Amino acid sequence: MILDKNLILSDAQEAKTAGFSQNIIDTVEVGDAVNELYFVAYVETECAGTGSLEVKLITNDENDTTIGNWETLWSSGAVPVANLKDKYCFGMIRLPKPEKVKRYIGAEIAPTGITSGKLDIYLTDNPQTNI
Repeated sequence: MILDKNLILSDAQEAKTAGFSQNIIDTVEVGDAVNELYFVAYVETECAGTGSLEVKLITNDENDTTIGNWETLWSSGAVPVANLKDKYCFGMIRLPKPEKVKRYIGAEIAPTGITSGKLDIYLTDNPQTNI
C-alpha cells in the first residue's frame, strides 16, 4: 500500500508516551478527498508493559496544543498490552460525515503502563485489510 505522506499522523511513534500524533492534518489542504478517507491505527512494533493503550481519532477547529480541547470522534477503548502484538489493528474507521469533522484531524495516544512499542496511524482512501 502506498501512503500519501501528507496523511500520515504517526510513523513508528512511541506508544509509551501520552499525547498527540506526530502530525495533525489540516482538512482544508486535503479538500473534498476527506469525505472518502479511513482512519487506520496499527501496532508497528509489539508493545510491552503491564497496562493498556487507547488510540483516539480527534478533531478541532483550531490546531490547539491542549488535548482536552479536542473532540473525540472515535476511540479504540483501552486495549490490554497482551493484545498489542506486531500488526495489531486498533481499527479502520471511515471518517464521519463532513459536518462532524472539524478543520483539524489528529490522533491521541493514551497509554497506561506501556513501556515500549511503536504505532503507525494514518488516513487512507484504500485501507489494506490483509496485514
